[in-house]
Formats: sequence, structure tokens, C-alpha cells
Amino acid sequence: MAGRKKVTFVQTAAPGEGGVMHPVHEKMADSVDADIQTVSRRPLGPLNGTMLSDASLKADIDTGYDVLIIEEPGALYTLPRISLTDTTVIYFHTSPEFAGASVYPFKDSPTPVRLGGKAHQSLDARVLKQFVRSYVDGIITVSDLFADRVQRWYNGLVTVATPFIEAEKQPNLEDVDVSLNSQNAVFVGFGRGHKGVDQIVDVWPRVRNAYPKAMLQIYGKGHPSKYSNVNGVTVKGYADSLSTAFNDAALFIHPARLDAHPLAPLEGMFAGVPAIVSGATGSKTALAPALSNLVVNNHTPERLSQRIQWYFGLPNHHRKKIAKKCETIARQYTEAELLESFKEALQLHLD
Repeated sequence: MAGRKKVTFVQTAAPGEGGVMHPVHEKMADSVDADIQTVSRRPLGPLNGTMLSDASLKADIDTGYDVLIIEEPGALYTLPRISLTDTTVIYFHTSPEFAGASVYPFKDSPTPVRLGGKAHQSLDARVLKQFVRSYVDGIITVSDLFADRVQRWYNGLVTVATPFIEAEKQPNLEDVDVSLNSQNAVFVGFGRGHKGVDQIVDVWPRVRNAYPKAMLQIYGKGHPSKYSNVNGVTVKGYADSLSTAFNDAALFIHPARLDAHPLAPLEGMFAGVPAIVSGATGSKTALAPALSNLVVNNHTPERLSQRIQWYFGLPNHHRKKIAKKCETIARQYTEAELLESFKEALQLHLD
């Protein structure tokens, strides 16, 4: 059993900072009594955030463990430089970086930056895959979507441990006062290209043509302030609480180019806010098949716009039925049960 083995998670940190592990991952680590190690990047000025920054990670990992779980892809760059003769190495796969340039648009960048960025992402993806194939004994990922994708290029064991809505967040979500009869939509999450927020902003004028009162509020760090120049769109920045973000919302939109299993759509559903997600969002398994109309497969701007307008065109009683189904589904993503699922996913690699 994992509990009788010494387990460590390895996270990364920016130059001069401490590591910040996702709180759900931290609880997974705690559930198997794992230690957490942090490997730090060296300051490289304008090269910070590149694969050269990952290659500069200090390989000062304590290898005196039975199981080493790499929590962030950058840490894979340390594996060729450490000795792991008697250690089972597992990669905890939640990153879209392995997809390369296809999920990072660089839409507003000058041509040299866009071309250079895409070349960098493609090379980084190839290097990461090679490190996994060469040094990793197994992969735990967080969605069937990512499991299917990784099995195209990795022949080892791949297991799935679904993330969960943290127990301490649930009271806050239960206090949300939704507005299902409105045309208010929301996104909650970091402003990263693979999240696809730019695609919602791009189609919002089409939505407003059909529903002039339609409003989109974007919460989270890193979103361009220029999004607020589009009529009906407001960049709100960091939300102090989930109830702040979801209050008065009728719809959550998550049109990711690729996202492992974002929790924000599920948290919105728990609060009674239906979620439209792309087919490249791992959370789609929560919606299919019962609510397959909320999944936009092979999404294009036209399909995304049409699906949002379809939802806004539903009568209120129909929206309430959808919201109730969403809430029922989201309440299945409980912390206690899914922590056990993580332990089982890990144990399969140790048997």
C-alpha cells in the first residue's frame, strides 16, 4: 500500500519564490502522507518562463523515497540529472504543455514573437514527452480526456484520479444567489491562452446582437484589460470568493483549447450555475451524456456563439431543470470519496 511506502511530491518554484501547489493536489499528497519538495528556477531575466528556465531548475531532489511524484512538467527537466535506481517515478499529468503550440494562440503578439513562441512550445512538448518516456514509470492524470491523449504517445500505465470540490468551499457555494432568468455569463480562472477566454470575448458581439442585455464577467488574474473594451464584457480581476463570482450569473462558459479538468465549471454547477464547456475540457465528462448540449465539441467561434445563444433562448423553467441537474452532478465530486480514488489510482502503479 502507498501508506507503507515513502512518497514525495515534487513541485517547482519561480526564482526567489516558494512553490505554490494546487490545493487539491496538496490534499492528495497529504492523503498518502507524502512529503512535498520544491525545486527552484534560477533567475534568467527575459528567459524566465521558457524551457531554458525549466532546464535551469536546481536538481536538489531528495531521492530517498520509494515513490517520487512529479507534480509540474518543468520538474521533468531534473530527471536526467538525478539517480533514481530504486524509486518509482510517477508524473502527475495536468498540463496542456504536451500539446505544443496548438493550444497557445499568441494572437496579439508580433509575428516574430508568435512564430518564436509556437516553435518554443512545439520543442518543449517534444522534450517533455521524451523525458516521460525515458524516466517515468507511470502517469496519473485527472480526466479521461487527458488519459486518452497521453496514451497516444506513452506506453506505460496511465490511471485517472478525478479532482474534487474542496469541502471548505461548499458553504460559500451554497450561499450563491444565481440569476437564471438573466443573460449574465461568467468565467473564473487564470488568463492563460489554453483556457480560451479570448474566444468568448471574440464571439460576444454576436451574442449581443441576439441578446443586447447579455453580459460577460471575467474573474481571475492575467486577463488583458482590453477585453473590457468589448460591449458587455467586464474584466473583474481576482474574486475574493466564489460566491462573488457566481452571484447573479445564469451561465458559466469554459471554451478551453485544452484543459485537464478545471474545477471552476464544477464549482459553478454546485452553486446552481450551468456550465457550457468545450469538448477539449476534461470536465466535460461531468456533463455527458445527461447534459451533452452543454458540451461544444470541435468548437469554433460559430458553434460557441450558437450554443450560448441556444442557452439564453431557453425559458426559465428549462434553465432551472438544467441547473438542478448540474448541481446534482457537481455534488458527486466530494473530497472524501475522490481522495480515496486518488489513493487507488496511485496504488495501481505500486502493485
